[in-house]
Amino acid sequence: MSDGATPARRSAAPLWPTAVWLVVTAIILVARPPMVDLELPVHAAAWWAWTGHGTVPYLRELSTDTPPLLFWCIRIGWEVLGAGEIWARLVASLFGLAALWLMVPVARLLWPADGDAARFAPIILGGSGGFVSFLALTEFAWPLLFFDLLSFYAVLLAARRRSSIGWSLYAAALALGEVSAGAVSLWHMLPVALAMPLAQPELRNRALAHWWLRGAVATLAGVAAAALCLAWTVGAPLSGDHGGLVERLLLRGPPGSTDSDRPWYWYILIAWLLLYPWLWWPPLWRSFVRASHRGSSALRPCWLAAVIISAVTLVGGRQTSDLLPALPPLALIAARVWSSHTSKAKDFHAAVPGLLALFVCLFFFMLNIVPVAQLDAVWRRLFAADLPIWLGGLSLASGITLLTGSYLLALLAPRGARARLNQLALLPVLLSLTVSLEFAISLWPFFDVTPIAQHIRALQDAGRAVAVYKYYAGEFDAVGQLQLPPTILEDVPAALAWAGAHHDGVIVSFFRGGVLHLPEQPIYLGHADTHRAALWSSATVIATEGAVLQRRF
Repeated sequence: MSDGATPARRSAAPLWPTAVWLVVTAIILVARPPMVDLELPVHAAAWWAWTGHGTVPYLRELSTDTPPLLFWCIRIGWEVLGAGEIWARLVASLFGLAALWLMVPVARLLWPADGDAARFAPIILGGSGGFVSFLALTEFAWPLLFFDLLSFYAVLLAARRRSSIGWSLYAAALALGEVSAGAVSLWHMLPVALAMPLAQPELRNRALAHWWLRGAVATLAGVAAAALCLAWTVGAPLSGDHGGLVERLLLRGPPGSTDSDRPWYWYILIAWLLLYPWLWWPPLWRSFVRASHRGSSALRPCWLAAVIISAVTLVGGRQTSDLLPALPPLALIAARVWSSHTSKAKDFHAAVPGLLALFVCLFFFMLNIVPVAQLDAVWRRLFAADLPIWLGGLSLASGITLLTGSYLLALLAPRGARARLNQLALLPVLLSLTVSLEFAISLWPFFDVTPIAQHIRALQDAGRAVAVYKYYAGEFDAVGQLQLPPTILEDVPAALAWAGAHHDGVIVSFFRGGVLHLPEQPIYLGHADTHRAALWSSATVIATEGAVLQRRF
């Protein structure tokens, strides 16, 4: 071993990963607005709940079918700090910070004599591409990641002959996991708990029936606690029909997850980015091969958790973010393998992981050399779709910054095992900060819907009715702190009828294409992620017979 295995009691708290988390999160919160499609609908649901308005029709599924823990956390923060987007964006990532600190006791419990693994695990988790990429995003995968890790820790406690504490903690973590992300928490950790005797040789000598009985009782206790909590949340009487609760607890996946059309190999491809730079690092692979030859059984619990979580995601056809809970067990495996690393340090060992940074640099340079209009024409010819309009706003400064930073990082040749981990962990941090820099320089106006939301709020304050044509999920509600939810108009006849009934009203529409082809001049024109947003007066909508509401011009 390069640094030697040290007792777990000497392993320090994850101060360096915590500092990186704080810096990256703070910069993202300052440099990037909330993402229109990913975050603002969640913020809108929390906003209407906090104002006491009740369920809004276009947010009904998000408000009534979404596990409530993250909404509770947002509302508690707003009660203390006042309603604002910073807390709504920060609260989910706090579960990621808690997971960084939990990695140390989990590693200590797995490998009491290996203090290096306990020090390395938070660095590897906090420096993985998936962990850094989703920081400061209002993602339900963050609490799921933490409670899955807490459940794993609880099962390990039960396996170490501390069954009462372990199973009690398991039931609590399972209940909180279901309240935060739905039934997926159950499908992640119940198989891990039941199959743990296969990964722990010492458990095979005990009565398996006794282990499974305790696991079943703890699982039922966790599900029952979650059911009581959800019943209280939705106001369902305990003696009434609980079909909706059963569906949440046993069938429904995390919020926003759907049976997508993505093929199974999509997740294998995306794993190379979520596990960047560790899957790109040859020294870690060599250490893994040597550990495999030794046939170490110490990694089996982590492999069990990682495989089950990944399999549930693949079978369910979920979102990319649903792979996040697989990162902690994989980081524990990498930490244990790297703690037994024995070869000498070599120069330029970060050269291969630096290739991704080089590719991103070339992407920035290409968009500043080739006209975006030409790329858009080729893209439409190949895929019958438009390129996002914000691609035309990318600057060269971020590409140069990334090229310089990745080059300097790749040139470093630290000798210590921990120092080499820190060097690699800074690569995804550099990528994240480069993206934040690009938002601060040029992309902010494309994603910031605050000007439109404030304009809508001003119209409402002036007593004018506001409606949105078709596709709307609350993007302006929390940002503009609207007092009334806009009316949703499903088609052109409905829009014309609404405009006829509200002569001083305003209709918001989203479209793509150039502004030179607009049939009339809107009241206000702005950006909303990949689309433009326009505010049309009722008179304009009626005069053009709804032509201004087209999706493309």
